[in-house]
Amino acid sequence: QARKQLPVSPKTGLLYAAIESQERLRGDIVDAAMNAGAEHFAAGRYNEAVRTLRQAISRNKRYAARMPGPISDLYATYADVAQHFGTEDHFRRATWDSVAVLRRALGETHPATIRASSRIGDMMVKLGRVEPADDAYREAAETAARAGNADQAAVLTFRRAWLALVTGRYAASRRFLDQIERDRGGDARFAPMLRVLRARIAFVEGDAGAIEALVAAMRGFGGAEPLLVYAPPYPAFDEDWRISVMWRLSL
Repeated sequence: QARKQLPVSPKTGLLYAAIESQERLRGDIVDAAMNAGAEHFAAGRYNEAVRTLRQAISRNKRYAARMPGPISDLYATYADVAQHFGTEDHFRRATWDSVAVLRRALGETHPATIRASSRIGDMMVKLGRVEPADDAYREAAETAARAGNADQAAVLTFRRAWLALVTGRYAASRRFLDQIERDRGGDARFAPMLRVLRARIAFVEGDAGAIEALVAAMRGFGGAEPLLVYAPPYPAFDEDWRISVMWRLSL
């Protein structure tokens, strides 16, 4: 039998409306703080960016249970600024906090939490810690798979494949791509990315015709967005260019 909805008194209704209005206002305040921090950073006012975001976190973190998404994004924004500012400890802590907020409020298997968990792997990549980065992506992918979210699991496995590729572990990269093909091979959305990664592996292993063959094959995929297949490194970059530049390709 369906449970009856209890009537809401006019006073209670007004209270609920006031709470919702306050939470919307709080969300707007958090968004404004993130935008202000980003603007300060873009203008080179790094101290102001850090100060603005830290103050916003201090004032609003107690609302994390009610608005976990905006608070998680606030921590993530501060993590980005801290990383560029060179404060590694703050970068690490803010990244972990951005994920912890969602884990506490939504649970580990919520799609938003799994998506945010990739930030831990991204952080490790930026810090040059390849093995912990791969572990973080693997754990997030396994969580996604247990939750029945095959798409997220495949995307996270793609991150493992990219990381293996840019660190010279070509056999491992192929294994990850094989896994994606087994799990999601029938999904046309993943076909272009699989072809691109396999071509890049072949190219760095000495197959000079791999890129040309891929370009010819990719014409059949269509799509409005162009795919970056190959770009030579800038001469001034050291070996870390592969992680710091290629990782900006979004999966």
